Amino acid sequence: MISSINTVLIRSTNQSEKQVTAGSPTNDSGSSVTGVAVSDKLSASVTDTVSLSPETANAITSGTNMPINGFNKYFPVRAGFTSTALSNAVTQPGIQTSSSGKNFNEVALDARVRMDAKYAAMSASGKPYDSSSWEGVDSAALMGELDRRSLYAVSSNTGGLFTQDEQSTAQSYMNQQQGMAMGLGGGPIRLAGEFDAAYGKTPTLTGDYASVGKAGVLFLDKVSNEEKSSVLWAMNRAGAQEAYESGMELMGRTPENIDSDIPLVKLIRAAMATMQNDPGRGISTGSITNATELKNQAWFKGFESRLDVALMETNTFLMDRH
Repeated sequence: MISSINTVLIRSTNQSEKQVTAGSPTNDSGSSVTGVAVSDKLSASVTDTVSLSPETANAITSGTNMPINGFNKYFPVRAGFTSTALSNAVTQPGIQTSSSGKNFNEVALDARVRMDAKYAAMSASGKPYDSSSWEGVDSAALMGELDRRSLYAVSSNTGGLFTQDEQSTAQSYMNQQQGMAMGLGGGPIRLAGEFDAAYGKTPTLTGDYASVGKAGVLFLDKVSNEEKSSVLWAMNRAGAQEAYESGMELMGRTPENIDSDIPLVKLIRAAMATMQNDPGRGISTGSITNATELKNQAWFKGFESRLDVALMETNTFLMDRH
């Protein structure tokens, strides 16, 4: 059976030696792992990099503890930019700022305009956008005004307006937000110990899969309906619930009912349940981000004919809730 924690964040064991920026690695089963990707850059001094925002520079030099719910410094930016929307989504994934009052095509167009303005501003400063910037300060500067709904518009390439790199970066920040909401960390390695001390629930250290999984469910249930229509969201939602229920069972406790009403999640959960008595079905291959990839999984065999109907029912269900 697929490990119940496969869909949650696992911090890299190499963090002590490498800088960390937002990312989305995969685990051995091929499922997407909410987390951070490790760059090849070793620690650099502030003077070796672009100018940082006062908040970011202060966090580096002072080592002060973050205020409760103060996640801005986990999304460091260069001077003159903000990452407030990125950090707000850790605790308020459904809040709408950049996407407020817009249909989804308008959300995508708005994100394109905002990002183009950031590219231009960085170029005008004499230091153009660098996708490999130290601690990802340019990436956070580029997308720092985008609420989670806008990030999803970018990650899903709505309207065909975004490059592959932009899509990947947006998904990386969405992963980081979820991981932090689950108490599993993310962001610069210099803050890893601070995060763990204040919020950490790393299951490999505490064995508390239940609280991590439930936090994931609560976070995912608050995101936009557009995001909830995706196979990736349904996989993450099903995986988080599995982590919660498995964790509760390990502790000998009865899990509460946190079933999703969304048809696609119900179908995936039903398919996952068949793995318990058939180890041969408990193997995932490659990523699982769309219908084709889901149909290719061994544990989903026998459920393929129901997937298209579940997708349509999910869209109808979500439209009715607008």
